[in-house]
Amino acid sequence: MHPDVTDQSRTRAYGYTHGRAAADLPQALALTALALALTVPIGDWPPEGMVFPALIFGGWGIGLLAFSLYRLAMPDRPTLVLSREGLLHRLATDRLIPWSEIRAFRKQDVVVMARPRVWGAHTGAVALTISGEFYDRLMQGRRLRQYLFGMGHFGAKGERVDLYIFPQQARAEGAELLVAVETRWRAFNTPDTTLRRGAVPPVGAATGLEAASAPSGDPRPPLFTPATLFGTIVAGAVVVVLATRHLGLWHI
Repeated sequence: MHPDVTDQSRTRAYGYTHGRAAADLPQALALTALALALTVPIGDWPPEGMVFPALIFGGWGIGLLAFSLYRLAMPDRPTLVLSREGLLHRLATDRLIPWSEIRAFRKQDVVVMARPRVWGAHTGAVALTISGEFYDRLMQGRRLRQYLFGMGHFGAKGERVDLYIFPQQARAEGAELLVAVETRWRAFNTPDTTLRRGAVPPVGAATGLEAASAPSGDPRPPLFTPATLFGTIVAGAVVVVLATRHLGLWHI
Protein backbone atom coordinates (compact mmCIF):
# COMPACT_ATOMS: atom_id res chain seq x y z
CA MET A 1 0.00 0.00 0.00
CA HIS A 2 1.42 3.38 -1.01
CA PRO A 3 2.23 5.78 1.88
CA ASP A 4 -0.06 8.44 0.38
CA VAL A 5 -3.05 6.22 1.16
CA THR A 6 -2.72 6.95 4.88
CA ASP A 7 -1.46 10.53 4.43
CA GLN A 8 -4.57 12.63 4.97
CA SER A 9 -2.93 15.70 3.42
CA ARG A 10 -2.48 14.01 0.05
CA THR A 11 -5.19 13.78 -2.58
CA ARG A 12 -5.76 10.26 -3.85
CA ALA A 13 -7.08 9.66 -7.35
CA TYR A 14 -8.32 6.37 -8.76
CA GLY A 15 -9.95 4.88 -11.84
CA TYR A 16 -8.19 6.89 -14.53
CA THR A 17 -10.26 6.94 -17.71
CA HIS A 18 -7.45 5.75 -20.00
CA GLY A 19 -6.91 2.63 -17.91
CA ARG A 20 -10.64 1.92 -17.82
CA ALA A 21 -10.86 2.36 -21.60
CA ALA A 22 -7.91 0.02 -22.18
CA ALA A 23 -9.54 -2.59 -19.95
CA ASP A 24 -12.64 -2.50 -22.20
CA LEU A 25 -10.73 -3.10 -25.44
CA PRO A 26 -10.52 -6.94 -25.18
CA GLN A 27 -14.27 -7.18 -24.60
CA ALA A 28 -15.05 -4.77 -27.45
CA LEU A 29 -12.81 -6.64 -29.88
CA ALA A 30 -14.10 -10.04 -28.74
CA LEU A 31 -17.71 -8.98 -29.36
CA THR A 32 -16.75 -7.66 -32.78
CA ALA A 33 -14.93 -10.91 -33.57
CA LEU A 34 -17.99 -12.91 -32.49
CA ALA A 35 -20.20 -10.88 -34.81
CA LEU A 36 -17.82 -11.52 -37.71
CA ALA A 37 -17.56 -15.23 -36.85
CA LEU A 38 -21.35 -15.59 -37.04
CA THR A 39 -21.39 -14.43 -40.65
CA VAL A 40 -18.00 -15.27 -42.16
CA PRO A 41 -18.47 -17.70 -45.08
CA ILE A 42 -16.41 -20.85 -44.49
CA GLY A 43 -17.72 -24.04 -46.08
CA ASP A 44 -21.37 -24.52 -45.05
CA TRP A 45 -21.08 -21.83 -42.41
CA PRO A 46 -22.98 -19.72 -41.52
CA PRO A 47 -26.41 -21.33 -41.12
CA GLU A 48 -29.55 -19.27 -41.60
CA GLY A 49 -30.61 -16.85 -38.89
CA MET A 50 -27.16 -15.62 -37.90
CA VAL A 51 -27.56 -12.08 -39.23
CA PHE A 52 -29.66 -10.73 -36.35
CA PRO A 53 -27.42 -11.95 -33.49
CA ALA A 54 -24.40 -10.79 -35.50
CA LEU A 55 -25.91 -7.31 -35.69
CA ILE A 56 -26.54 -7.32 -31.92
CA PHE A 57 -23.01 -8.42 -31.01
CA GLY A 58 -21.45 -6.26 -33.72
CA GLY A 59 -23.30 -3.14 -32.65
CA TRP A 60 -22.39 -3.74 -29.02
CA GLY A 61 -18.75 -4.44 -29.81
CA ILE A 62 -18.24 -1.60 -32.27
CA GLY A 63 -20.03 0.83 -29.98
CA LEU A 64 -17.90 -0.15 -27.01
CA LEU A 65 -14.76 -0.01 -29.16
CA ALA A 66 -15.62 3.47 -30.42
CA PHE A 67 -16.34 4.68 -26.88
CA SER A 68 -13.08 3.21 -25.59
CA LEU A 69 -11.06 4.86 -28.36
CA TYR A 70 -12.86 8.15 -27.70
CA ARG A 71 -11.92 7.99 -24.00
CA LEU A 72 -8.32 7.21 -24.93
CA ALA A 73 -8.28 10.27 -27.22
CA MET A 74 -9.57 12.54 -24.44
CA PRO A 75 -7.37 13.79 -21.55
CA ASP A 76 -6.83 11.18 -18.87
CA ARG A 77 -8.63 11.97 -15.61
CA PRO A 78 -9.62 10.09 -12.46
CA THR A 79 -13.18 8.97 -11.81
CA LEU A 80 -12.69 8.87 -8.03
CA VAL A 81 -10.95 11.67 -6.10
CA LEU A 82 -10.43 11.74 -2.32
CA SER A 83 -9.30 15.20 -1.20
CA ARG A 84 -9.50 17.43 1.87
CA GLU A 85 -12.72 18.94 0.51
CA GLY A 86 -14.51 15.64 0.18
CA LEU A 87 -15.17 12.75 -2.14
CA LEU A 88 -15.84 13.06 -5.87
CA HIS A 89 -17.26 9.88 -7.41
CA ARG A 90 -17.76 10.80 -11.06
CA LEU A 91 -19.31 7.46 -12.01
CA ALA A 92 -22.19 8.22 -9.61
CA THR A 93 -22.44 12.02 -9.58
CA ASP A 94 -20.44 15.04 -10.74
CA ARG A 95 -20.99 16.81 -7.40
CA LEU A 96 -18.63 16.90 -4.46
CA ILE A 97 -19.64 15.00 -1.32
CA PRO A 98 -18.13 16.69 1.79
CA TRP A 99 -16.75 14.28 4.36
CA SER A 100 -19.15 15.67 6.96
CA GLU A 101 -22.10 14.39 4.90
CA ILE A 102 -20.89 10.79 5.11
CA ARG A 103 -22.55 9.18 8.14
CA ALA A 104 -20.82 5.80 8.03
CA PHE A 105 -18.82 3.51 5.77
CA ARG A 106 -18.18 -0.20 5.55
CA LYS A 107 -16.90 -2.95 3.29
CA GLN A 108 -19.69 -4.83 1.56
CA ASP A 109 -20.35 -7.26 -1.29
CA VAL A 110 -22.84 -5.68 -3.69
CA VAL A 111 -24.97 -7.27 -6.40
CA VAL A 112 -26.12 -4.73 -8.99
CA MET A 113 -28.65 -5.37 -11.74
CA ALA A 114 -29.12 -1.85 -13.09
CA ARG A 115 -27.47 -1.76 -16.51
CA PRO A 116 -24.87 -3.79 -18.44
CA ARG A 117 -21.89 -1.63 -17.44
CA VAL A 118 -22.31 -2.28 -13.72
CA TRP A 119 -24.34 -5.49 -13.71
CA GLY A 120 -23.00 -8.31 -11.58
CA ALA A 121 -21.44 -9.02 -8.21
CA HIS A 122 -18.85 -6.65 -6.76
CA THR A 123 -16.91 -8.12 -3.86
CA GLY A 124 -15.22 -5.88 -1.33
CA ALA A 125 -17.04 -2.71 -2.39
CA VAL A 126 -16.91 0.35 -0.13
CA ALA A 127 -20.38 1.43 0.93
CA LEU A 128 -20.75 5.04 2.11
CA THR A 129 -23.92 6.05 3.92
CA ILE A 130 -25.41 9.52 3.36
CA SER A 131 -28.73 10.96 4.49
CA GLY A 132 -31.77 10.87 2.24
CA GLU A 133 -31.97 14.66 2.52
CA PHE A 134 -28.42 15.09 1.25
CA TYR A 135 -29.08 12.57 -1.52
CA ASP A 136 -31.99 14.74 -2.72
CA ARG A 137 -29.72 17.80 -2.81
CA LEU A 138 -27.01 15.78 -4.52
CA MET A 139 -29.42 14.76 -7.27
CA GLN A 140 -31.14 18.15 -7.60
CA GLY A 141 -31.21 18.94 -11.31
CA ARG A 142 -29.23 15.76 -12.00
CA ARG A 143 -31.97 13.10 -12.11
CA LEU A 144 -31.57 12.37 -15.82
CA ARG A 145 -27.77 12.21 -15.53
CA GLN A 146 -28.04 9.89 -12.54
CA TYR A 147 -30.51 7.68 -14.39
CA LEU A 148 -28.24 7.40 -17.42
CA PHE A 149 -24.84 7.19 -15.72
CA GLY A 150 -25.20 6.74 -11.96
CA MET A 151 -27.56 3.78 -11.67
CA GLY A 152 -26.12 0.93 -9.69
CA HIS A 153 -23.90 3.13 -7.56
CA PHE A 154 -26.67 4.11 -5.13
CA GLY A 155 -28.66 1.82 -2.86
CA ALA A 156 -32.38 2.03 -2.15
CA LYS A 157 -33.72 5.49 -1.34
CA GLY A 158 -34.85 6.03 2.25
CA GLU A 159 -33.86 8.04 5.31
CA ARG A 160 -30.35 6.88 4.52
CA VAL A 161 -28.83 6.00 1.14
CA ASP A 162 -25.75 3.95 0.37
CA LEU A 163 -23.23 5.07 -2.25
CA TYR A 164 -21.00 2.30 -3.59
CA ILE A 165 -17.38 2.46 -4.74
CA PHE A 166 -16.45 -0.64 -6.73
CA PRO A 167 -12.75 -1.60 -6.54
CA GLN A 168 -12.72 -2.97 -10.09
CA GLN A 169 -13.88 0.36 -11.49
CA ALA A 170 -11.38 2.26 -9.32
CA ARG A 171 -8.63 -0.18 -10.33
CA ALA A 172 -7.61 -0.55 -6.68
CA GLU A 173 -7.90 -3.05 -3.86
CA GLY A 174 -11.01 -2.73 -1.72
CA ALA A 175 -8.90 -2.72 1.46
CA GLU A 176 -6.87 0.24 0.17
CA LEU A 177 -9.98 2.20 -0.78
CA LEU A 178 -11.48 1.62 2.66
CA VAL A 179 -8.31 2.82 4.41
CA ALA A 180 -8.04 5.89 2.14
CA VAL A 181 -11.67 6.83 2.80
CA GLU A 182 -11.43 6.24 6.56
CA THR A 183 -8.20 8.26 6.91
CA ARG A 184 -9.69 11.36 5.28
CA TRP A 185 -13.13 10.97 6.83
CA ARG A 186 -11.69 10.91 10.33
CA ALA A 187 -9.46 13.90 9.57
CA PHE A 188 -11.96 16.14 7.78
CA ASN A 189 -15.38 15.03 9.09
CA THR A 190 -15.95 18.29 10.93
CA PRO A 191 -19.13 20.40 11.21
CA ASP A 192 -17.56 23.49 9.61
CA THR A 193 -17.24 21.64 6.30
CA THR A 194 -20.97 20.89 6.14
CA LEU A 195 -22.90 22.70 3.41
CA ARG A 196 -25.52 25.11 4.71
CA ARG A 197 -28.93 23.48 5.00
CA GLY A 198 -30.64 23.23 1.63
CA ALA A 199 -27.54 24.20 -0.37
CA VAL A 200 -26.77 22.24 -3.51
CA PRO A 201 -23.35 20.50 -3.44
CA PRO A 202 -20.85 22.07 -5.84
CA VAL A 203 -20.10 20.44 -9.17
CA GLY A 204 -16.59 18.96 -9.10
CA ALA A 205 -13.95 19.85 -6.52
CA ALA A 206 -11.69 22.61 -7.76
CA THR A 207 -8.76 22.25 -5.40
CA GLY A 208 -9.14 18.51 -5.20
CA LEU A 209 -9.15 18.10 -8.96
CA GLU A 210 -6.15 20.39 -9.38
CA ALA A 211 -4.26 18.36 -6.78
CA ALA A 212 -5.31 15.12 -8.43
CA SER A 213 -3.94 16.33 -11.76
CA ALA A 214 -0.57 17.26 -10.26
CA PRO A 215 2.19 14.68 -9.72
CA SER A 216 1.59 13.02 -6.36
CA GLY A 217 4.67 10.83 -6.17
CA ASP A 218 2.84 7.58 -6.79
CA PRO A 219 2.90 6.11 -10.29
CA ARG A 220 -0.42 5.53 -12.01
CA PRO A 221 -1.39 1.93 -12.74
CA PRO A 222 -0.09 0.75 -16.13
CA LEU A 223 -2.38 1.39 -19.08
CA PHE A 224 -2.52 -2.33 -19.84
CA THR A 225 -2.24 -5.24 -17.46
CA PRO A 226 -0.70 -8.44 -18.88
CA ALA A 227 -4.20 -9.93 -19.16
CA THR A 228 -5.77 -6.96 -20.97
CA LEU A 229 -2.76 -6.62 -23.28
CA PHE A 230 -2.88 -10.32 -24.20
CA GLY A 231 -6.66 -10.17 -24.67
CA THR A 232 -6.44 -7.08 -26.85
CA ILE A 233 -3.75 -8.60 -29.09
CA VAL A 234 -5.51 -11.95 -29.48
CA ALA A 235 -9.00 -10.51 -30.03
CA GLY A 236 -7.61 -7.88 -32.41
CA ALA A 237 -5.83 -10.55 -34.45
CA VAL A 238 -9.04 -12.59 -34.71
CA VAL A 239 -10.94 -9.51 -35.90
CA VAL A 240 -8.32 -8.85 -38.59
CA VAL A 241 -8.39 -12.48 -39.80
CA LEU A 242 -12.19 -12.63 -39.98
CA ALA A 243 -12.53 -9.16 -41.50
CA THR A 244 -10.06 -9.97 -44.29
CA ARG A 245 -11.99 -13.20 -44.97
CA HIS A 246 -15.19 -11.15 -45.30
CA LEU A 247 -13.38 -8.93 -47.80
CA GLY A 248 -12.33 -11.97 -49.79
CA LEU A 249 -8.63 -11.47 -49.25
CA TRP A 250 -8.08 -15.14 -48.41
CA HIS A 251 -9.91 -18.42 -48.93
CA ILE A 252 -9.81 -21.91 -47.49
